[in-house]
Amino acid sequence: MAAVAVLSPMTHDNEACASDISALVSVDFDSWSKARLNSLCDAMKKQNCGVCDITPNGWQQVAKAVGAEPSKLREAVLHEFRNDIQPLCTPVDWPESRNRHLLIGTLSSAQSRLLVVYYNIRKILQLFSAPVDELWSGEGVTYKMMVLDASNDLFPALDECMEFLAPSTQSCGVPGPDAALVCCGTGIRRSAAVSVAYFMYLDEENQHSCDHALEQMSVQRPSVDISGGSATMVGGDGQGLLDALKMWEWCLVAKDAAGRQEVPTPEGAPPIFPSPRQSPQTSPSLNGKRKTPVLEAIDPDAPAPLAQIESPETPGKKACRGMIDDLGKFTLE
Repeated sequence: MAAVAVLSPMTHDNEACASDISALVSVDFDSWSKARLNSLCDAMKKQNCGVCDITPNGWQQVAKAVGAEPSKLREAVLHEFRNDIQPLCTPVDWPESRNRHLLIGTLSSAQSRLLVVYYNIRKILQLFSAPVDELWSGEGVTYKMMVLDASNDLFPALDECMEFLAPSTQSCGVPGPDAALVCCGTGIRRSAAVSVAYFMYLDEENQHSCDHALEQMSVQRPSVDISGGSATMVGGDGQGLLDALKMWEWCLVAKDAAGRQEVPTPEGAPPIFPSPRQSPQTSPSLNGKRKTPVLEAIDPDAPAPLAQIESPETPGKKACRGMIDDLGKFTLE
């Protein structure tokens, strides 16, 4: 006797899943032209609300702009926006502005062509235990891959990460329209640590405070868990990330104290506070003013720099002095 398959009744969740799959089959954003994808993003932004808040009438207008069926387009778009991606407000962004030049998320958000175009992402920093694909490099997206093991020794890579994430600026000094995405396996550990380091790098007003940057990140993204995890978990051991941020704070403060000159990276654990030595150039002067001390050791027996050695008077100097004296004899009658 042949077996008879019994089908369970379709639930509401199954219907939603089937709707998503149907929409994805009919709307494949990866196959759309760049111009059509740009038109879709522009039409959605013209609704002046979040994508999830667009009204049925709004979706009619969006679908008309790109020649798609409204309900299927809506389901396909919302499926992409369910990926974990979040714009962050950095210390140099205007809180009132909707434009954000730094975003945080997971690998799935970096793989979404629609999200990359919608948020105008031009740079993607990927933090994983092994290299991953750079899907959109052919469309003008620049990638940087940082491979970290389970110990998460992030500190040596932070300078390079900051240089990569630095935004272009407009004539008024605010960040330009291009955005950068920081992504990792969880979106709450490695990527969050780099984003906090970036907050610290920009935040001169609060002396690059690690605690202040962590607080700002927690307010914007409550799910972050930088210090959590272990060597056996996705994202590795968070203690290595936290140690890196403390070391980063020390270096930023030291660079500011040295007038933003290059400071050699300290080895091992950071000292509790910088202890610079004074040199003849930085010792207190007679008028009570002194220059900022440097952080490098000074050899008292070393020869003075060339700039401090008084050079003999050259013929050119004599000629200039004579010309100045002659000009001083002229008077207007």
